[in-house]
Amino acid sequence: MQHNEYIQISNNLNVFEAIKLKTTAAHQQLERSPVFAPLLSKQLSVPEYARALTHLLSFHLFCEQVIGLKANVSLVNELNLTPLSGFILNDLVQLNQVPTASICARDKVTDEQLIAVLYVMLGSSLGSQILFKRLRQKGLSCRYYQNSSEQITHWHKFKQIASQLIENNNFCIDRISSHSNHIFAGIHSQDFSRF
Repeated sequence: MQHNEYIQISNNLNVFEAIKLKTTAAHQQLERSPVFAPLLSKQLSVPEYARALTHLLSFHLFCEQVIGLKANVSLVNELNLTPLSGFILNDLVQLNQVPTASICARDKVTDEQLIAVLYVMLGSSLGSQILFKRLRQKGLSCRYYQNSSEQITHWHKFKQIASQLIENNNFCIDRISSHSNHIFAGIHSQDFSRF
């Protein structure tokens, strides 16, 4: 992305509105996938729910790895996030499902990648609020969705801090969006190697 394009986007749109525009297709594709679409179905089965949780377990283990690699970054310290993989494991055990997940090890992550991870992770807290209510009504174990929905309190603070980081460091919105799109695809495939 050219510097002038960055300035134009900043002047016309909020940074995160620009990222949202560039990631909407990947986000919608994930929501409509055979893994996650059943979560909104009245006929959601325990195996379908467990399958979605297993994909989310891989995602959150990946997020926790990335956040751990960037533990000294002010963005991570100021948010003081609660790891969510333990809640997913708890839900899977309550559903009598055997949790399985794997992630590829990485040893370094850029700040743009960190912003993309937090964008997808904290942005999902918005949908978690809706899903928590639905799953609770069905009587399913949903500690993950309960705790994920509570992360919404970090969303606005994240956007404020990350917007400053993006502006102050001239980070590339296209790269952050591309990383976010790879994360959405990784949630579906349980493969974050393209990130």
